[in-house]
Amino acid sequence: MSVPSNIAEGQVRGTREFIYFLRVSIGSLAELETQLFLASELSFLNKERTAIILLDLESLNRQIHALINKLKS
Repeated sequence: MSVPSNIAEGQVRGTREFIYFLRVSIGSLAELETQLFLASELSFLNKERTAIILLDLESLNRQIHALINKLKS
């Protein structure tokens, strides 16, 4: 919930703050990635499902970075 919440909060602010909140959302993605690794290692989530979710996180990370770059230009 942290990732979309930060994006939504930043979107209603000016561009400079939006970029800040997008960066915060990237940090939240990193936290989620760590939580997924732990869940997988503790057998709460199987490795195959973890890999699929991690690919989605990588895609979202690239999209957020692309948006940051677009906003900076």
